[in-house]
Amino acid sequence: MTNTFSTGTRIGSSEIDRFSSAVIFACDLDLPDDPSGLIWEQGGNAVGAYAGFRSDGALVIRAGLGYTLGQVSGSQAALLYLPKGSISGSGTLVWEITGGNSSSTPIQIRAWWKGVSIGTVISTHGVAPWAGGNEGT
Repeated sequence: MTNTFSTGTRIGSSEIDRFSSAVIFACDLDLPDDPSGLIWEQGGNAVGAYAGFRSDGALVIRAGLGYTLGQVSGSQAALLYLPKGSISGSGTLVWEITGGNSSSTPIQIRAWWKGVSIGTVISTHGVAPWAGGNEGT
C-alpha cells in the first residue's frame, strides 16, 4: 500500500497518481440501514472521481468527465451504480480505477465487497487524467 488516509483527511492532488495505469482503494465500512454520503472524492467539476452513496441509498463509484450523472457509463467516464441494498452490513469495500492515463485509454472501474466482485464498468473512450487536480477527501 502506498498511502493511507484517515477519515476527513484532505488528499493533495499529488498524493494519488491520477495518471497511473491502476489505482486501488479500500475502506472498511459499517453501513446503516439507509446509507448516504461521501466515501471519497478527488478532482474538480469537469474531471473527477467519486465513491459514495446517493440520497436514495445507491452506491456510486465513478471516474472521468463530470457530466455522467445517470446510472450508466459515458463516453469519457466510467460509472458503477449499485441500487440500495446491493451491499449491507460491515465489510471492506475495494475498488480499482484503471486507464485514464491517455485520451485513448478507456477508464475501467472494478469493485469488491467483502472479497466478492460487485461490478465492473468501462467507458467507451479515455480521458487523462481520470480525476482533476483539486484536492479530495
